[in-house]
Amino acid sequence: MGGSQLAVLRDWARRPALPDTDDGHRLQTALDAFLDHARTHGYVPEDASNAA
Repeated sequence: MGGSQLAVLRDWARRPALPDTDDGHRLQTALDAFLDHARTHGYVPEDASNAA
């Protein structure tokens, strides 16, 4: 996985707030799927204790 992908996963694992808009919901769905896929393949966020 590339550095930018790891950065996105690390940040998304902290569950930042996204706008309550259609675009925000679509982005949340996409990022959830990205994180789920990464976890399935062995990715563990550095701050797993704070992950949802």
